[in-house]
Amino acid sequence: GKAQTKKVRNAGDVPCVLYGSGDPIHFSVKKIEVKKAVYTPEVFIVNLNLDGNVHKAIIQDSQFHKVHDEITHLDFLRVKDAGMVEASLPVKLLGTAEGTTVGGRLQQMARRLKVKGVLDQLPERVEVDITSLGLGKTIRVMDVTFTGYTVTSAPNTPIAMVDVPRAAKAAVADAAAAAPAAGAKAAPAKK
Repeated sequence: GKAQTKKVRNAGDVPCVLYGSGDPIHFSVKKIEVKKAVYTPEVFIVNLNLDGNVHKAIIQDSQFHKVHDEITHLDFLRVKDAGMVEASLPVKLLGTAEGTTVGGRLQQMARRLKVKGVLDQLPERVEVDITSLGLGKTIRVMDVTFTGYTVTSAPNTPIAMVDVPRAAKAAVADAAAAAPAAGAKAAPAKK
């Protein structure tokens, strides 16, 4: 309940729940013991020793204080080496986007993607090749082929885009405005 959770937090611990096969197990851990697993983009398999029973798990969800950014709650998911799991993996962009070589600015829209697959076959991160990403273009989940796992994030989720800078937008607009005016002068007059 709320009173017990408050006592746990006041003692400097983090309330946690272990889900998966069987009943959920409620427990608490010291903040210092989970910081390395929480404050990282990587996904770790942790061994939880609860009353002498060791459970292999991953962090499924984490909650933080709105002001202090301290860990306030953790959900762990039991896993087996050959079992299917859902996890949120960090995204790593590979290569240099084509659009950045002509003045565009690369923006990474998705830092993590939700994936589903067999635990021992999941990569440490989702790698996305952006070398063919042109000026003003966006690469989405549906544009990438993933091998060995399934991305469960929405297919239209943007991963990265190359922004057109203001100077380039102004140059394109000026060229578009000049083109019809020049075309009007060159057109033959009708009788």
